Amino acid sequence: MICVSIANPSLEKCLRVLGKLALSPAPADAGGPLAELRLEKIKGLDEAGIRRIFAMPCRIIATCRPEGMDEEMREGILLTAINSGAAYVDIELETAPERMKKIVAAARKAGCQVIVSYHDFEHTPKPVELGKIKEKCFSLGADIAKLACLAKNKQDVEAMLGLCERKRLVVPISMGPLGREERARIVMLGSPFTYAAHEDGQATAPGQVGRERMAEMLEKLKKSGRDETDASAGTDIRLFAVAGNPILHSKSPQMHNAAYAALGMDAVYFRLLGENAREVLATARAMGLDGLNITSPFKEEMAKAADRLDGSAARLEAVNTVLFEDNKSVGHNTDPMGVAGALEKAGVEMKSQKAVVIGAGGAAKAAVLALTEAGAVVTCANRTVKKAQGMAEKFGCHFCSLEKKDIVPALKEARILVSCIGTGERIAPKEALHEKLAVLEANYSLKSALSADAREAGCRRVRALDWLLYQGMGSFEIFTGQKAPEEAMRKILEGGGGEAGEDDAAGHGRAEAKRPETRIALVGLMGSGKTSVGKVLAKRTGLALMEMDEMIEEKAGRTVREIFEQEGEDRFREMESALLLELAKKDKMVVSCGGGIVLREENIELLRKHFTVVWLFAPARTLAGRTEGDANRPLLDHPDREGKLRSILRARMPAYASACDFALDAEKKPVKKIVEMIVHEIYRAG
Repeated sequence: MICVSIANPSLEKCLRVLGKLALSPAPADAGGPLAELRLEKIKGLDEAGIRRIFAMPCRIIATCRPEGMDEEMREGILLTAINSGAAYVDIELETAPERMKKIVAAARKAGCQVIVSYHDFEHTPKPVELGKIKEKCFSLGADIAKLACLAKNKQDVEAMLGLCERKRLVVPISMGPLGREERARIVMLGSPFTYAAHEDGQATAPGQVGRERMAEMLEKLKKSGRDETDASAGTDIRLFAVAGNPILHSKSPQMHNAAYAALGMDAVYFRLLGENAREVLATARAMGLDGLNITSPFKEEMAKAADRLDGSAARLEAVNTVLFEDNKSVGHNTDPMGVAGALEKAGVEMKSQKAVVIGAGGAAKAAVLALTEAGAVVTCANRTVKKAQGMAEKFGCHFCSLEKKDIVPALKEARILVSCIGTGERIAPKEALHEKLAVLEANYSLKSALSADAREAGCRRVRALDWLLYQGMGSFEIFTGQKAPEEAMRKILEGGGGEAGEDDAAGHGRAEAKRPETRIALVGLMGSGKTSVGKVLAKRTGLALMEMDEMIEEKAGRTVREIFEQEGEDRFREMESALLLELAKKDKMVVSCGGGIVLREENIELLRKHFTVVWLFAPARTLAGRTEGDANRPLLDHPDREGKLRSILRARMPAYASACDFALDAEKKPVKKIVEMIVHEIYRAG
């Protein structure tokens, strides 16, 4: 549906435009032509003129912007419009609360729908802020939330498109030339209408096109196929990930997804495997992620790769949280919150207490910062004494080596020990541990000698999962702008799994069942490399390769294209689901799944339960090049193959993220390297 925006100082000209519009054809189910009247533009407008406007045979939005008139006059114009038959009334978000309530009440009484609108003619706020603005519009009584912001780059446009949803009516307008095409796309993504001028050259906002041109743009999108409209399925779902190497052990997805579920948020959090910080940052951008957590060994690298560092990240020169704002990556560090939170939860007093921190990486720096800020007297200990000395000079504390002559007396006097070593070997001598010592290890999945020694010595053991919990809560609040639901996040960690080396009898089991190493599923869009990777991976692991599309074709005696053409996509999806159910009962295989396997929730559940699922990601431009000339891709029968792939990918991203155990970038790496990373992750890192 197109809403024609009319802004002319002449009442008579406005009425003539409305008259022409009333005679124009409109979709049968649309309820007639729709127009927006910019009432503040009409000179000498009085009550009689307002009644003439809303007597016209069109549905009309009454809009009166605060330009050159006082608020009382503006309120009077809008109330008269409502009582004269306006179909909609547009009220700015900034309207005084009492006036807002009065206008909303009048609209409700008259059966007039309320549009609460927000405008930013200078830039597009970050996605988190856009979400808050949208929610505020609805909280004030909006039937429709309208947000219009100037787009300065592609990311701004994507952020605005991400506001579209099917459950509620949202009209997100990217103003300016970059958002011109997307003004049509929002209708395909669930918006009730979009705005256009009566004719080209009569725009009421930057980037607005004429009605005829908008109609052509909409028709072109409709012809692009039903997947274009289906693309809305994922556009309002936010994506986050934790990145590292290895990454399969991370419990962050369980914790963050539990938080989203507790607050009813449309968001998915998954694992991302990479080779270095710059790679995972580039992959996150290509995926359009809203935020990224960073784990070992990339925290210090990410401090150099991020566009900007905020707060403790700058002081620590280490990053564990990245938020994408205005096309910039902003690095944060919530690890100090994790350390302090874990110690406080265990009832450990930090002020004036002697503490030893072992290690010199990003986690160790965070521990030192947390302890020094809490007033502890800290000693940095490390094998390489120079690194310990550098940390001590940076944070104003003591240092020592890990040789017995140094570390034993330091620990004998200490009341707190924080170990940030990524190895299970014995670092702290057993004889140095004592019952007055509280011990916290950064690596919650590690079976270490320190854990066993601390138990034997009667030390107070501080739960490493609490470090994970409290740093995760900090990241959640940076990502979403909302208070983290601590109990929901704690429950999933405690209910599903404790720390490595602890007995299940203590009430701590694994956060999820061990992933099968002999059933691996590769998912991703067509052209992502599942077949090529699958062949090499199967050979490397000794597992059988199962190509789902080939198996379906063999069983049906027809190609995928023929099945689509003769029986439709739904029938193909049924065959696909039935085959996956069969495969889930077998073992010792690498399964190359069809690109649409994640379209059905029951398939996602089967994949999660029975397979280690690897998502091979590549951007639309790469997928278009790889599928060029492939005639057996019925969903790609479209002149703009890259655009169609981009639309399908955007729709399926949340489903791939939800299904996978980890994802990796399959765009630039050779197949051999991809297989090497997968094998290492599953067979050595898990």
